[in-house]
Amino acid sequence: MLKCAVCGGPMVGDAGFYTCINKKKHLKKCTNNKMSSANLDRNVLSFVKSTLLDRTHFEKVIASTKKAYQEEIKKTSKDAKRLQKQIVEIDAKIERNMILFERGTIKAEIIEQRIIKLEAEKQEIEETLQNDQNIITAVEIAESELNDKAIKSYIDKFEELLDDSNEDLMRNFLQTFIHKIELHGRENGKRKSRRLVNIHGFIPTLTGITFASPRGVEPLLQDRKS
Repeated sequence: MLKCAVCGGPMVGDAGFYTCINKKKHLKKCTNNKMSSANLDRNVLSFVKSTLLDRTHFEKVIASTKKAYQEEIKKTSKDAKRLQKQIVEIDAKIERNMILFERGTIKAEIIEQRIIKLEAEKQEIEETLQNDQNIITAVEIAESELNDKAIKSYIDKFEELLDDSNEDLMRNFLQTFIHKIELHGRENGKRKSRRLVNIHGFIPTLTGITFASPRGVEPLLQDRKS
């Protein structure tokens, strides 16, 4: 998850610091510096909290979620109309076959085989249609629950998961949505200088919506111990 922004190699724990594995094992030339793991963890957590526990952030996520729900409803409704049309066509075929039977044009055995096949097709389509309706109902219910109460609930949940007093729970939670952290070298190569960190991840609790810390917003960490 933690990557070196200089050479692209993984950053590994090393006696209280994060070090580029390529530099540590001399696998290839890398000029990145090691960094205090406590300092990085503290600043990453601070950044994540400021991102996740912001109401505006949740409002945007919920708006995007509602849009995704509406697209799903539209797609499923379109499929349902197609299936309903197929049912009408099958009913028409059954009626035509019954007319042929009444006229004595085709043997009863042949008509029976045709109708059995058509009824089986109709039943399969009706089951799919019912499933589509269940999906639409479920999505509509889920969408209706995305309100101020939901925003507060998610904020409370993230506050609990990002509590410093439960370090293991906090780390496990962070790993569920942060998929990459890029650690840059020191500014101007000076010992007491800031360094840039890019955080990339997603919020799985609501949707698969992705986010990335944009240039100018990433944490710039003060590193005085390495």
